[in-house]
Amino acid sequence: METDERQAQFREKNAIIQKTYKAILPDTAAGEFQPIVRLLQILTGKLGSISPTVDISNVLKEVSELLDKSVKVETRHVAEKPGEDEYKAGRILDLSKINLDKLREQFNKGRKRMLAEQLRKAIEVRLRALYMLNRSRIDYMEKFQQLIDEYNAGSMNVEEYYRRLLEFVKGLDEEEKRDLSENLNEEELAIYDLLVNPPLKMTQKDIWSVKKVARDLLEKLKSGTWVLDWRKKQQARASVRLCIEEILENLPPIFTAEIYQQKCGLVYQHIYESYYGSGSSVYTSIAEGVY
Repeated sequence: METDERQAQFREKNAIIQKTYKAILPDTAAGEFQPIVRLLQILTGKLGSISPTVDISNVLKEVSELLDKSVKVETRHVAEKPGEDEYKAGRILDLSKINLDKLREQFNKGRKRMLAEQLRKAIEVRLRALYMLNRSRIDYMEKFQQLIDEYNAGSMNVEEYYRRLLEFVKGLDEEEKRDLSENLNEEELAIYDLLVNPPLKMTQKDIWSVKKVARDLLEKLKSGTWVLDWRKKQQARASVRLCIEEILENLPPIFTAEIYQQKCGLVYQHIYESYYGSGSSVYTSIAEGVY
């Protein structure tokens, strides 16, 4: 805080924080922010008396004691109620580990708008990952956005909004398991979806053939067609395109020449966007939590 301007900026931001904190009182969720709010109060109060020659050791001591208390309070809280914090407003939900009944129970206790927003953000994170794995899930993106738009337009109350968000989570659960029901892995399913949508009138034998094409294509590409930075090399890109065209020639007769050309283009675009070469892909990135 070496200049008056920076001190003024600090005071201004602290005033906003203090006002916001008071606005959410007496909500019990405000308790977790109390230590940092108090810390800012201490620092702001000392600004007027601090000069380049003043010993600020007392300030640092107060801050240290406050942080110690904060750690003790937080530790005691976690010990008393293990596993409950993840359902509280303001926390980031991991939908893969969340019990929907617990969410409903927490919602019925109050702070409904905050909890609805918390769930919306969690769905957004999960849906983004699922979409990156399989762009054919664009319909889920559109339905989700439509739900948000309807709520923002006042077409439903927060209770109905939350109920529909929970239903949407169930739908995502089913979609995430669809690769198992189709007897495909996530990567194969993405190619399969590109090939069969929009839906064609296929027999069970046709469906089996399309799944085999999806498996064979990935196996062939991963066996050596991809090289490091293949997308930057014209010859490597041409090799990938040729591989796709050759494998897709095994699609059943219902795929006309026109449809075949369209599918070759769609699959190539998917491969280009999703696979970087030498074992690196959007699938490995998401598995590592990087997206």
